[in-house]
Amino acid sequence: MNREARRKLAKKGTPMSTTPLIPTAKVMLDKERTLRMDLNALIAFENMTGQSILRDGIDLKKLSSAHFLTLLWTCLVHEDESLLEREVGAMIGANNLIPLTLALIELFKFSMPEAKEDESPLAEAAPAVPQPKNSGI
Repeated sequence: MNREARRKLAKKGTPMSTTPLIPTAKVMLDKERTLRMDLNALIAFENMTGQSILRDGIDLKKLSSAHFLTLLWTCLVHEDESLLEREVGAMIGANNLIPLTLALIELFKFSMPEAKEDESPLAEAAPAVPQPKNSGI
């Protein structure tokens, strides 16, 4: 799948939002930019990688460089819809890899409920489903 097809897939059904309640992190790339991990970013990441952060969580230490770039791009594209993944990749080097990783970690801390082992990160935030009472039959 080429970049333009991936871009269209990532944006499919995910209109941009400017809700101020979503946690953000300022990072220095070609200029100061804002990482924003909203639902649009999570959907774009899932569409592009097949990996659901909401369902499976994510381990940044085990993330491939391609998925790391995709995650950064999906968290940046809210500012500039014309921003390309390869442009973001060209802004990342040894000098800013650690600060970018730390910024993503902070976003995850504030954006996602903590998952318990073998459980979706959203499971504890989900409302309890009433269990049917045993009728004794």
